[in-house]
Amino acid sequence: MRQVQILFGTLLLCCSLVSTSTLLYGQLRAQYTQYMLNNYVLNPGITGIEDYLDLKLSSRSQWVGIDGAPKTIYLTGHTSLGVGNGSSSKGGSTQPQGDFSAGLDTYGKYRRLRPHHGVGGSIIYDRIGPFVQAKVNASYAYHLWLSKSMKMSMGASAGLVRQSFRADDVTFHDNTDVVAVGRSSMRPDFSVGVWLYSKEFYVGAAASQVLGQDMATQEDASFRPHLFLTAAYKLNVSDELALIPSVLLKHIAPVPIALDVNARAVYANRVWIGASYRQGESFAGLAGVSLSHTFDVSYSYDFGTKAVSSVSSGSHELVVGVRLLNRKMAICPQNLW
Repeated sequence: MRQVQILFGTLLLCCSLVSTSTLLYGQLRAQYTQYMLNNYVLNPGITGIEDYLDLKLSSRSQWVGIDGAPKTIYLTGHTSLGVGNGSSSKGGSTQPQGDFSAGLDTYGKYRRLRPHHGVGGSIIYDRIGPFVQAKVNASYAYHLWLSKSMKMSMGASAGLVRQSFRADDVTFHDNTDVVAVGRSSMRPDFSVGVWLYSKEFYVGAAASQVLGQDMATQEDASFRPHLFLTAAYKLNVSDELALIPSVLLKHIAPVPIALDVNARAVYANRVWIGASYRQGESFAGLAGVSLSHTFDVSYSYDFGTKAVSSVSSGSHELVVGVRLLNRKMAICPQNLW
């Protein structure tokens, strides 16, 4: 019952954050169809959620066939500090110690469930026509146990974002216009996030570019804050098959709330297929495979709604994952599935 109350309270808080954001102005960040495979690009609270070094490299080409269509490339990496370092009970006692017990270890001794830390970083390159944005960030998160089955993490990221205009990609009727628009700017970038998770579900809320409202001018609204709310549930149909629906809400006024709805079927924790719908914009098919305890790869193809598909051949997104320092030889994420 306590878990349900915590989950409900977190959802109310997230919805409150989303509704408050209607006072803000700006533009949405780069879109990711496979956000559920790397929520780290949206929420720094995930930093160090797995007990290995999680690297992700992705390339996304959106609305292929349209001149100046968005192109996004990112590299992210984060790892945990201090996972599984609970102290064993003296003499191998079979009674749990502390409020929460992780159960027996390989030596038949109980271990306390201790909090742990996470650190990470990201590099993101996003281009739309002549407009280019490059971001470099470092992140930190703190994970703690709320019960024997549920954890909560809170994190933040900080870095720099540089925006520039490639004047050589545009033809001007008046060359003096090049001076007016051919400028670049660099600002600090700061994001915060919270993440509630267990083996069956997760719920997360994040705010990025939270310094933007003070930094941006009337003419330059590109640094305005962005809010994200995401949730997923893992339904184990059998020992080999799991169904995972997930949802993502993105908002920044005056743009209406953007909704992504996804569902994946995962077999033997190795192979999965799925489908996605982005409200008013596109449908997508997704598929991925864990090649080993070190490598996985996934691909998605978005085909637009009628208005977009008439001028575009769709969007392609490729994500390659590498798990380093994977001492438990996990073939898939344990907390993000």
